[in-house]
Amino acid sequence: MKPDQRPAVEYEKLLEQVASAAGGRKHLANISGSSGILVEAGNGSARQIERYESGEISLTVADEKGRLGYAQSPLGGGVFHPDRLVERALASARATQFDPARTLPEKLDEPPPTDLSIDDPAFLSIDEEAVTRRALEIDGAARGADVRVESVRKPTFEASRTYSLISLNGSQCVAWSETSYSAQAEVVARTSADAQTAWAHGEWRSLGEADGVLASVGREAATRATELLGGSGCPTGRFPALLDRRVVADFIEILGHSYLGEAHQKKTVMSSYRLGREVASTLLTVTDDGLYNGGPDTQPVDDEGSHRRRTPVIVDGVLANLLYDRTSASRGGVVTTGNGSGASPIFPAPSNLVVTPGKMSVEGLLGAMGSGLYVREVIGSHTTDPTSGEFSMGCSGFWVEKGGLIHPVVGVAISGKLDELFCRVVALGCDDIFTGSIRAPSMAVDFLEVASQ
Repeated sequence: MKPDQRPAVEYEKLLEQVASAAGGRKHLANISGSSGILVEAGNGSARQIERYESGEISLTVADEKGRLGYAQSPLGGGVFHPDRLVERALASARATQFDPARTLPEKLDEPPPTDLSIDDPAFLSIDEEAVTRRALEIDGAARGADVRVESVRKPTFEASRTYSLISLNGSQCVAWSETSYSAQAEVVARTSADAQTAWAHGEWRSLGEADGVLASVGREAATRATELLGGSGCPTGRFPALLDRRVVADFIEILGHSYLGEAHQKKTVMSSYRLGREVASTLLTVTDDGLYNGGPDTQPVDDEGSHRRRTPVIVDGVLANLLYDRTSASRGGVVTTGNGSGASPIFPAPSNLVVTPGKMSVEGLLGAMGSGLYVREVIGSHTTDPTSGEFSMGCSGFWVEKGGLIHPVVGVAISGKLDELFCRVVALGCDDIFTGSIRAPSMAVDFLEVASQ
């Protein structure tokens, strides 16, 4: 029986075994079981079909001195042994010093009564044929988008469902299911003189959302590749710039480190980021929304059983609130914001970060910019230092004159500091979408440092 179809009582039996092995010690157990189907298409048929299922249990236990220890174990295959799991967690606890800020909750919060639109019943009826058909649709859309498309790599559709359960001391439980459908494609476009590669991706909570837009994933990958053919450099210097919404999402993901209370406590954030201070343009508002309807990182509670919630982080450019799990909240003398993530041990992390969009179309933003660089992709954003905010990375896009696209740009680099960049925002688009768990629109800045490589 697949984990997504497994009755809750099966996992509850495992938790009863853990509670028995814990012998009355306080503990928090997290179980996550997933199943899914992934199909990669190619040349009009399914190139690869993968069915998978997996499960894992994570345990946090308090020893006789109140120290917390952690252990994990996969489920299935005869590898799960409750006694050994508890023994490893206790050994971990006894190897650490007591930390008064690191404690287990007294109780788990109740899930919200509203439907979060994260569990699609259509998953139970999906099969290999249905997944294959959708992968082929992505492949066909990419190949048919432009005669210059040479090949389509990994046109893939995946459907998965995860069942999660959190138990406190073997008595109180919170459980939920969530589904995910994703599509991707990488396209190689070629002319006699040039070749370019681009990638596109989409992710949805329901099959109904995915259907009807799957072809756009293939077309986007093809468009992003073909539009760069014949690209060249651009002038070096400071120029107005428009950042594609995917680029904005990349940068917001890096800035997410500076939204965490723990990072402020450890002083590993940019020096300009101080609570209550203006840290960005007044046009920028960013909200951490763990209850965003149908969001990629939406859950009823976080991974330590605290309410997910909506926390305004940046409001009109001001750093208004920070994000906490239970431990960092205790150290800061505040309450958790429901941002406990992962397990063994749980750590603070943003959920869905949502940038409030503007009202201008991309065409309107380009027209308002006049001349400059339209940055469509960046390469190496992961190398940005989240403590200093300094970045230097390759990019591609278009050189713009009088609001019109003049020629594709490749082989150039942009550099600067993220905190300063977001202080120079002059306009936001109305084209916001989710890229991963970041929902962001296109963003115009008054200038970027640009250098031809």
